[in-house]
Amino acid sequence: GFHAGLKEGQRVQLRTTGDLAELCNATGSIKQYRPRGLHDYEVKLDKPPDWACRQCTLLNSSQVPRCTACSAGRAPDQGDTVWVTMNAVSPLISAAAEVKELAQAHWAEQERLISVTLANLKCSTCFWHFPQAQLVQVQLPDGECGFARVESFDAWTCEYTLAWEPPVPVCGGQKKVPAAECRPVFWEVSAPAEAAEEVTSQHERSEAMYASGVQLHAQLEGIFLGLQPGQWITLPPEERQQGLEPWANFTEEEAQAFERDHGVRPPQSRSVTKHKEVRAVIVESDPVFGKYVVRKYPGPTGKTWAVDMDQAQPVLWASKDAEQALEQLIACHHAERVRLDEAKTLREEVAHCYLDLPPETWVEIIPPRTPA
Repeated sequence: GFHAGLKEGQRVQLRTTGDLAELCNATGSIKQYRPRGLHDYEVKLDKPPDWACRQCTLLNSSQVPRCTACSAGRAPDQGDTVWVTMNAVSPLISAAAEVKELAQAHWAEQERLISVTLANLKCSTCFWHFPQAQLVQVQLPDGECGFARVESFDAWTCEYTLAWEPPVPVCGGQKKVPAAECRPVFWEVSAPAEAAEEVTSQHERSEAMYASGVQLHAQLEGIFLGLQPGQWITLPPEERQQGLEPWANFTEEEAQAFERDHGVRPPQSRSVTKHKEVRAVIVESDPVFGKYVVRKYPGPTGKTWAVDMDQAQPVLWASKDAEQALEQLIACHHAERVRLDEAKTLREEVAHCYLDLPPETWVEIIPPRTPA
């Protein structure tokens, strides 16, 4: 059958098995075509089947949106549409002339899907810096696969924020997923080979940039002055998190000696206190008091607080050119150090000046001396 590339509105008959066996020979119309290799067509059924309530199991008529016994709502996958693979549909024709059109569309789409498969295979190890709206395949904890659109990429945590595509998995909705669990797919791209080449090149550039960034961060030790608003930083841990870590491995002889001395076998793990890294972004700088006003990363809004400048450790993950950013951070630090040293010297020179100070001059209030 000519089942690939069917247009919206095309009348079809279903040839389903397994969980959808009850819909075998059902008829309907193509609502949308989204090739994925798993769920390709959303078909609007002419006669939706009755649905079983997920709460009380009562079989309800397809015409009612809520269970007539317990009033529980019908699940999204129990509506009047169903997602099926392209092999599960057969187009219905009303005239012989439609066969030629269906055949041409089918073979053209089949040729494109071969290119898609090759492109997906080429990018099967790519996971860095996908563009916004890139379609990705995600391996779900239950062993199944889900498809989602990239909304944003967090270079610091190496995570994608995703918007799941229908049919939405149980864990659907916007979700942050580690980049290593996402793979780009090109089911909807007209030129998959070119798109795959671009994604592969971006992945290689980003991977090299990340490796370089890890090495460059070692040179930021002690660099904390002159940081600008928007700069990403890490701060000393402020939270403690209880956890377990493996204890040192014992040989059988050592384990027996431990049991003789303590009356029990040696423990397999021990409780430890883990320090949670604080990630923040600089909101403003206050050189008078030697403080940065910061906000926890990544929220654009939220509570701010002040920290000592020497607690801030800049990071380079937001930089497109990490080497150039490193040079700028070092240069700004040394320039600010020179400026502060000069300010300290000048402060000593004007320590006894206090009359007729111009407006907005910063001053230090010296507490009165207590008589001896």
